[in-house]
Amino acid sequence: MFRRKWESADGTVVDRRTKRQGATGSDASLERWLVEVKPPSGQPFRVELGIPGWGSNFKAPMIGQTVKVLCDPAHTKARFDTSDPQLSYKSEQRAKKQQWDKEIGPQGTDPG
Repeated sequence: MFRRKWESADGTVVDRRTKRQGATGSDASLERWLVEVKPPSGQPFRVELGIPGWGSNFKAPMIGQTVKVLCDPAHTKARFDTSDPQLSYKSEQRAKKQQWDKEIGPQGTDPG
């Protein structure tokens, strides 16, 4: 009855804001992104998104970047798609390591 019909879509980050400053500076949980969602069905819409879940693996998107989102166009709701490698620190680190290993080649391995 209350389930949303989430569908995959592209979202372009329009702006990034911090809701308020804490006593010791910015709290990551207060970060918000204004995203223009372009669903495969329905009209594009804008929505404010926050950090998904605990955000421990979340890599914040930059303004102008297009990322994957899950949306419910009927209710103009959306959320970041955490399966998008662009939004993952672990994916970024894995890609950097693969590039490093590729550049170093077999002669860079430690024999002992």
